Amino acid sequence: MQLYEMKKIYYQYNELLYHMCKVISESKTQQVIHGLVYSAICQATENGIFEFVSKMLEADLRFILVHDKDYRNIFMLAVLHRHEKIFSILYSRDMMTNYSLACLLDVDDNNILHMAGMMKHSSRVNQIPGAALQMQRELQWFKEVERIVHRKQKESTNKNGFTPRQLFTKNHEKMMKEGEK
Repeated sequence: MQLYEMKKIYYQYNELLYHMCKVISESKTQQVIHGLVYSAICQATENGIFEFVSKMLEADLRFILVHDKDYRNIFMLAVLHRHEKIFSILYSRDMMTNYSLACLLDVDDNNILHMAGMMKHSSRVNQIPGAALQMQRELQWFKEVERIVHRKQKESTNKNGFTPRQLFTKNHEKMMKEGEK
């Protein structure tokens, strides 16, 4: 019975999402902004709701330019919150348009590689047992994001004067010490 209910809810979710996408794709930008669609896409990205983000981008590519209050686009948010599936959607669909989305900066002049070096949103990292494995995963994530950025971005500094690698080292210092134990 529980499986049936779950399938039913999933079917209803997909139907609702389909109709939302249809209405949104026919809406003007001002209607979308006032309808809090941009906010919903940012929240869905932060929470890793892959299907929602994917369907919204299929419905209307203007959502690739959506950003939050800190001017972090959905690509930056996916990296910051460690949502690999959303990151891969954006990257695999060539939505970065010659790395231009990877070149954007937030309000603190952080680029997408800085996002990979941040630790304040570490709930996904904490699901991995042991500091050594967590550190390994964080380093892999940083290197994966590093592959897509232009070399100038690897050395660019944010408002605090940190390059992405320096920010990574600073934010992961405690984890590295615990992993060494």
